[in-house]
Amino acid sequence: MVLSNATNAVKIFTEDMPLEDSLPTIYLEGSLILLVSLIGLICNFLSFLVMIRHRTFRNSFGYLTAYHALSNAAVLFIFLVWAVPWTILPIPQQLHSLNFRIGQLSLFFVETAFHCCLCMSVNRFIAITFPMQYRQIFSDKITSIIIVFVTIISALYWGVYFWKGCDFYFDHKYRAWSFGSDSCSVWLSHHIDMGYNVCLFLLVGLIDFATLLQLRSMTKTIILPYLVAKIFWDRHHCVMIPLLGTSDA
Repeated sequence: MVLSNATNAVKIFTEDMPLEDSLPTIYLEGSLILLVSLIGLICNFLSFLVMIRHRTFRNSFGYLTAYHALSNAAVLFIFLVWAVPWTILPIPQQLHSLNFRIGQLSLFFVETAFHCCLCMSVNRFIAITFPMQYRQIFSDKITSIIIVFVTIISALYWGVYFWKGCDFYFDHKYRAWSFGSDSCSVWLSHHIDMGYNVCLFLLVGLIDFATLLQLRSMTKTIILPYLVAKIFWDRHHCVMIPLLGTSDA
């Protein structure tokens, strides 16, 4: 009986504890995070600059895309300056409190990026389905309200993590971002991070699929009359050529 309990205890202990990886593996993980974060940061920041500086993108879709790119760049910057070093090195005790705040800040930008995806999908759908009303529906004023609303929603979610027991941080042992083990953290991880965000992306996918169907329908509407006219012209042209030849003879 004692041996059985001891075996179970050892099994539970080994399952719960992360396996120690070799230093080359840890350095490889840190290097990959560094590479992906740096490339993504540069691409998203350049996209942000293009969107705000080029006159072509000074419209609702351009502003939403710029905010989305800026949010992505902020998340990747946090990965670059925080996740990369603490993937390789253990986090000092005096930085544990800052670790929670950095994780909290990363969630703010993650949520702004996710909600921008939804707004961009709706924007595309309206532009394709109701092109004549697009400028009225997504005017500069409405776009500003949308951006402020997205920021407020993300800030409210960010503010929840000031409550005790609601934690999100970078875990050096697992070398990944992790929620705390308290009930508040578990609830947020299940209902918001997984449930709400998954539903959000399903909605984005449905809207984009509807936009794709609308594009196909519009393409058929435009191409079909053109094909009919072309066939009629080709047949008429083929008939006229022999007639012209007979007349000349």
